[in-house]
Amino acid sequence: MKLSTTFIRSLSLFALTFNCRWAAYAEGDYLDRVIFVGDSDINYWGVQGNSDEFISGSVNLGRNGWTCQDVIEAVDDWLHEYDPTLVVLKCGTNDLWGPNQVPPDGAFDRFTKVIDKISAYGTRVIAMSTKPEIPVLAAGAPAERWQEFNSLVKPYAVEIAQNALPGLAPLQFIDSYEGLLELGNSISFYQPGDIIHLSEEGYSHWNEWVTTAIDALDGDPNCAVWLNNECEEHVPVSTNAPSLSPIASPTLLPTSKPTVTSEDSPTATPSVSPTRGLRGSDPTYMPSPSPSTRDTTLPSRMPISTPSTEPTSSPTSAPSFMPSTSTSCEDMSRFDCNDTPGCAYYPFARTCDIAASAEFCESLDMRYWWNMFKCATQGCLFNFNKRSPTCSGRWN
Repeated sequence: MKLSTTFIRSLSLFALTFNCRWAAYAEGDYLDRVIFVGDSDINYWGVQGNSDEFISGSVNLGRNGWTCQDVIEAVDDWLHEYDPTLVVLKCGTNDLWGPNQVPPDGAFDRFTKVIDKISAYGTRVIAMSTKPEIPVLAAGAPAERWQEFNSLVKPYAVEIAQNALPGLAPLQFIDSYEGLLELGNSISFYQPGDIIHLSEEGYSHWNEWVTTAIDALDGDPNCAVWLNNECEEHVPVSTNAPSLSPIASPTLLPTSKPTVTSEDSPTATPSVSPTRGLRGSDPTYMPSPSPSTRDTTLPSRMPISTPSTEPTSSPTSAPSFMPSTSTSCEDMSRFDCNDTPGCAYYPFARTCDIAASAEFCESLDMRYWWNMFKCATQGCLFNFNKRSPTCSGRWN
């Protein structure tokens, strides 16, 4: 069975959530290299663009008048130049305003392309919604576009959190529009004579909300949407996640042909129920390609394997799942686990165990989506090289 390019690209982004760099960030590391990206609301952050006073050492890349489309064209260079651990993003307002405006769904499409690029690089995003500027509210129609754009982003943030590694929402969206309205949307929130851009008082609320979201990255990271320091859309992590431990799942050894054992087993034409999720009862679930037209560009930077350590394995007729090793992998954090030769973090079991053998990983036929799934979740290293998926041992 051969897979379409679109499905392969979608799958590569899914598998990235199991191997990307954000899964290895320890507490506090998110603030190591923060960049602020977007329009004038970013440029003026703290009134004078002094966002570095809010997050020390951060870099402000805000540009007046910029749209999400402008960010799309610049963000790849910024990601490679600054190698950020976290991006604070605000774009979309200018896409909905002026002679070159696009409808809300067009602005949303651009926004998702920005998120795709940043997430594919392996960096998480905290994004601010549009805000209820007083002239916009008075005009009526623009306010409706602002709100429609926000209403499109919210379920999108939830969707990509559901398809991510448990506990690691790629995007946290802060509803600044409703948040400022709940606080009264005082004219003092905006700069005098402008009443479009935030004042120091207005930015104090943004600082507070972003601080809450950052603090939650290590505490409640599956919050997809925030409103006034409260999690409005929480993506629960199921406690019934199937264990993919190699000890508990000896039947997952590769075979020459996939064997259909139940209605949930993969078939030549896999069909996925939309009611099942990655943390549901079906370990073969894969997200279907998005029907949207947003950019599915392949990740510009995939995880790089650490220096290899050759585990010893006994020759068998079939590739051995686990190498024989004296390494103890118990009671390790995800960060330490993936940095310890011979160990690997198993996301569904949420535990550190002995890494799968290189022989087993390399034996998986990557033409089949279920083998890609095995590779991404069972102690191997999934990579996407020149549009051809490969699976290798984490510690060759």
